Amino acid sequence: MNIKFRKYHAIGNDFILFDERLSVTKRRLPALAEAICDRRTGVGADGILCIGKSKQADCKVDIYNADGSWA
Repeated sequence: MNIKFRKYHAIGNDFILFDERLSVTKRRLPALAEAICDRRTGVGADGILCIGKSKQADCKVDIYNADGSWA
């Protein structure tokens, strides 16, 4: 699976940001967070930020912790 993403660092944390509207289904996000955030086998991050569709705004952002839990 190819997923385009960016990694951002700020105030002591790092996050992987990607647009779920283009790449990943919502049910895969917890497993993806665990895999991609692993600092030994993945990219390494404190969590992932997922840009998604919204009916009220231009987009919404879901945050998942490195253990796959929703933040």
